[in-house]
Order: sequence, then structure tokens, then C-alpha cells
Amino acid sequence: MGFTIVHKGVYSSISCTSLDKTVQKYFLDVMAMILEEHGKGTNAFDTTKAVTVLVDLFSVLARPPRESVQGLWAELNFAVTSRDPIKTFEAWHEYPEALYDFTYGSQSIEVKSASSSVRKHHFSLEQLCVPSGCEVLIASILVETSEAGVSLSELLNEVGSKLSSHPALLLRIHDTVAKTLGSTWRSSLEAKFDRQLARSSLLFFDPRTVPSVNPVLPRGVSNVRFVSDLTSVRPVAIDDYRVREGLFSAALR
Repeated sequence: MGFTIVHKGVYSSISCTSLDKTVQKYFLDVMAMILEEHGKGTNAFDTTKAVTVLVDLFSVLARPPRESVQGLWAELNFAVTSRDPIKTFEAWHEYPEALYDFTYGSQSIEVKSASSSVRKHHFSLEQLCVPSGCEVLIASILVETSEAGVSLSELLNEVGSKLSSHPALLLRIHDTVAKTLGSTWRSSLEAKFDRQLARSSLLFFDPRTVPSVNPVLPRGVSNVRFVSDLTSVRPVAIDDYRVREGLFSAALR
């Protein structure tokens, strides 16, 4: 005589209704991260939390972009090729509007990219006015589109491979990518950039040496932004920073 085991309970079903295969793959990838991080619970609170994370993530894909795909690619490539990608990504900003791209303790790194052979970058005056007791490096990278380059999609796959044992961090990274690209997310995934150029052109600068405007602003003036040309500025000796514990020792190869 055979026996049938029946499990009774309340279960949730979450489906992706899009017919776009890229969206479907992204849905499955994100669901795997969410289940790894939040899916071990057995109560309604755990399920609600997991669904909320998913809804929040996909809802930002309908919003306007906050940064170009070039800038995002440069930041992701910088972090995934760092000496310690996990610690570097842990220091990555959650919102594109953060003052610096990477911050841990008193150390920060701001990644700037330029799509030409001239190191002209956009700065805010606040980024160059470093508070006492803090250390900031400006990472300058030349980035060019290339059919033979590495796409944003491939870069995210590489990030996923290196951080596979850290689902919470991976989920935060995807959330930041979604917030950054917004409605341009789908079209940005296939954007390809020359990784060899990015690697060979990487230089670091002390923000105090970056050409700037007078930090003493007239009354009523704020949020000052400008473009600075670093072509004639001497980069820092990076070996002096690699030995410093914290973000610098993790991010600098």
C-alpha cells in the first residue's frame, strides 16, 4: 500500500509577466538573490519583506536616469577589478547623488570618466573641499565605446560571480544600478566599453591639486559645479596609498 504525503500551508507565487527575455533573466537573477537573503523565513513578515524588495527594485526602472551608463560602467569596472572587490563594493554609494562614489571611514574615492583623450571631468565644489581628517582620491579613467569591449551586462555577471557568497551586497548593487539607470536600464545593458583603455589610463589625483574655483562663494550661491581639465596636473604616487588600511588598501591594485 502506498502513502501520499501532503503538506498544507499558505504559499506565495511571484511571476514575471514581461515577454522580454532580458527582463525575465533579470527577474530570475534578482529572485535568486532575494530568496538567498530573505527567503529562509516561514512567516508572512519574511514574505512581505522579500516582495517589497522586489517591487522597489523594479519600480525604479520606470524613473528617469540619474547618471550616464559610462559613469556607472567606470565605477563598476573600477570596483570589480580592485584588489578586494567585496570590501570595495561594500564602500560603494547606495545613491548616485552621494558626494563620493566609495567611502569607508575617513577614506573616499571618487571615480571620474572621460570619453575623449582629454581628462576633463565634472566636479562639484564640495567634492574638492575635503574636510579635515578625511582623505580623498580622484580616480580619473578614459572610457571609450568599443564593439570588442565589455558590456555592462557582462560586467554585472562578473560582479555576480565574484560576490556570489554575499547575496545582500549583490542585491544592493543591483538596486543601485537600477536607481542609476532608471528607464534606460534595458538599453544600457549592451553598452560596451574598452576595458584595456580603462585599465591603462587609470590615474589618481589629490583633490587639492584639481583646478577649481574660489571656495569662498558670494552670499546666496551654492551647489557650484564645473569642468576641470587634469591634463597638466601631476597624479599622486599611488604606492603611498596602497599601504594604508581601509578603502585604499582594498581598492588600489
